[in-house]
Amino acid sequence: MPVLIHHLGHGASLELGAHSLNAAGAPALVVVRGGGRGCSLRVEGPVAGLWLPLRGRLQLGPAAEAACSAGEIRVCEAEPRVRAVGRGSAIGLAVLGWPAAWR
Repeated sequence: MPVLIHHLGHGASLELGAHSLNAAGAPALVVVRGGGRGCSLRVEGPVAGLWLPLRGRLQLGPAAEAACSAGEIRVCEAEPRVRAVGRGSAIGLAVLGWPAAWR
């Protein structure tokens, strides 16, 4: 199974969609490492994943309304829209994939 890796720095943003989560037509898992104030990730489509803040706090959810702090891990089922925003000097990891990629 393909694993795609993205690194996001201070103030960077990334948008992922169906085309981003499929490598050569096969479902892929995507690992995103983000760090720094204003770093954001937006995913369109039914994606499930693991969220792990290593430092600071991540705002998660369709409108980034739920907080996840360092030392916590959040596991989410397939949701149609996901948004994550790093606060302050946050550093976090996300492992994401379409339901077919997790099978």
